[in-house]
Amino acid sequence: MERQPSETPPETPAPDAQGPVPWLTPAEQETWLGFIRGSLLVLEQLDAELQAAHGLTLEDYEILVNLSEQDEERMRMSDLARSALMSKSHLTHRFDRLVQRGFVERVKCERDLRVTYAVLTPSGLEALEVAAPDHVRSVRSHLIDRLTPEQQRHLACGFAAVVEGFDPPPCPES
Repeated sequence: MERQPSETPPETPAPDAQGPVPWLTPAEQETWLGFIRGSLLVLEQLDAELQAAHGLTLEDYEILVNLSEQDEERMRMSDLARSALMSKSHLTHRFDRLVQRGFVERVKCERDLRVTYAVLTPSGLEALEVAAPDHVRSVRSHLIDRLTPEQQRHLACGFAAVVEGFDPPPCPES
């Protein structure tokens, strides 16, 4: 028998024996699917526009932004990975590409040679400053301007609660 979308599914035993599964209600399902569709569409569009106009991925842009917001435009590589929500290996891959373009560099800490800093170069700062106005316009066009101020507040508060649940934020090591 096919379940109607408006029906609340029954709780069923979980395969891992943790007890019944609290299936999503229709309203919860709508929230979940709206999040998935909306976030993927916005992020893919922002990424495509940055790549087309500036040759930067959204991840590249986030790395440059994170560095630009630091004193001396530098961070420990491990802190940058955490801040950018990337695994260390994924950050290394993205970072190497930015090094090749002259946007960032690695600098060893003089006091502790185990520590490597990610440093934003003048070329990287210039690339960021050129891309930022277009990126902000895209964020406005594809997200901010589609929401009322009240919806923006609700979205910000809702995601603040989600982020608080991850302490520290998730950062896979693979």
